[in-house]
Amino acid sequence: MRKTIVISVPLVVLVFSLYFYFKPKPRYHFSQEAISSILPPTLEWTDELITPEATDQIRDILSQKFKFLGKGKQAFSFVSEDEKYVVKFFNLSYVVPSWKDYFYPQIALKKQKKLKRLFFGYNNGYQELKEDTGLIWIHLKPTHDLKRTITLVDSQNNELHLDADSTIFVIQKKAEPILSHLSKLYEEGKSAQADQLIQAFYALVQRKVSKGFHDRDKIFQNNYGFVENQPIQFDLGKNKQMKNPKDEVEYFKAKIETWKAEHGYQ
Repeated sequence: MRKTIVISVPLVVLVFSLYFYFKPKPRYHFSQEAISSILPPTLEWTDELITPEATDQIRDILSQKFKFLGKGKQAFSFVSEDEKYVVKFFNLSYVVPSWKDYFYPQIALKKQKKLKRLFFGYNNGYQELKEDTGLIWIHLKPTHDLKRTITLVDSQNNELHLDADSTIFVIQKKAEPILSHLSKLYEEGKSAQADQLIQAFYALVQRKVSKGFHDRDKIFQNNYGFVENQPIQFDLGKNKQMKNPKDEVEYFKAKIETWKAEHGYQ
């Protein structure tokens, strides 16, 4: 005799409600919890031999207070008091699986892939494209020799003190976003200088391509900028190294020319 299984509608509703309630959600607001995490032990990153002079420079930079500058899905940015440097702290709640994530294998796997792309992007940028990224230092694993406390001032003017050795972060030169910098020059009647910097930007992109790097994020106005008229790529989270990357110069040329036409900068 066949048995009939009756599923209660309220029970189904309860199950789905619990599923979506407990389903892990990444946090996009800054907090010490968001940037603190125990990274998987299988992930290893290149150790950079740091000279005493470089150590002194890093310590000097970190001796300043850093004020909240902005945030994205991948990182929170803070600018130094002298406006020369940006310290980025990765949103590890977005890229490192928590114990809850492993109840949802797809979420855990997705985060692991994001973590690898993010760290490899900055690691390769530092090792292969240091001058074109403005990176001063990448600190992708705990150390013992910095012996500094990083003082952050959040958007509410609250201070947070972090141990530099145990915190994951990168130090980068502060850049002005590419279109903002070019707009100022065009508005000041410095068209020749602006055009020269655009060519320097294309040269940077060509250097990246020649070294086998491909930028998966084509929103260039959020990824590139100028440090004292030197172009850099400051967002490296979606840089990928591959054997035969597609030439991106023509793509960026089309974008720049369209932007110039829209704003009458011909």
